[in-house]
This record gives sequence, structure tokens and C-alpha cells, in this order.
Amino acid sequence: MKINIEVKGADEAIGKINRFNVDVFKGVLKQIETTSKDIRNRERQAAPVRTGKYKKSIKRTIKKVDLTATVGPTRRGKLHPIAHLLERGTKAHDIHPYGNKKVTVRHPGSREYPHIEPAWDAERDKFVEGVKSAIKEAAR
Repeated sequence: MKINIEVKGADEAIGKINRFNVDVFKGVLKQIETTSKDIRNRERQAAPVRTGKYKKSIKRTIKKVDLTATVGPTRRGKLHPIAHLLERGTKAHDIHPYGNKKVTVRHPGSREYPHIEPAWDAERDKFVEGVKSAIKEAAR
């Protein structure tokens, strides 16, 4: 003896779920692209400019498969080595030129130029609302 269980309309329901997933993916990806572009532009506007190289190094990278974006100053494919020093500033400290421990120069420190965190802070709420909107839109 055996029992057969059949769910009528399962194919249609699975199709709707798959369409929902695709629509959510597209909506969230669009929001990531928009927000990362806005963050990059804000960072560039607030970045300190001496020669312009640092400002031009602020780029965005989007990984569509992971639904992630990376925005910030880069150099040789990595985080720019002075980004944190510019963002937070430095305290006064001793410098040994060319590694010579016999010679000490007192560096007065440098002021902070916040440009990375404020850019994210300004766009965070808009991003969250955009993702919520993408999910609601896909559910319709």
C-alpha cells in the first residue's frame, strides 16, 4: 500500500518564488549601484586635494554575484595606505628619517579630513529604504 501526495499548482508557485527572487536581486543590485556611486561622489567632494591623485584614487567595485560594493581610495588594487591617516588625522610623533635611530624629527601631527565615514553616514538611510522598497516592489 502507498500514499500519493500531489500539490496542485506547485510549479506555478515555484515559478513565482523564482521571479520574486530575481526581481529582489535586480532591485537590490540597482540600489547598490546607485548608492555606491553616490558614496564615491561624496568621498571625492570631501577628500583633501594636494595633487589630485588621492582624490582620483577613490573608486567603486561591485561584485554582482555577492551583491556587494566596495567604495574608497585604492592604490595598486588595495586600500590606499594613507586613507586612515587622512580620515582620522595623526597625533604628534617622532620620525626617524631613513630608519636612522640617531636622528629624530618631531612631527607635529596632522588634522583629520573625514571623507569616508561621512559619505556612508549620509547615504545609509537612503540605501536601507531603497532595499526595503526593492523587496516590496518585487512582492507586488
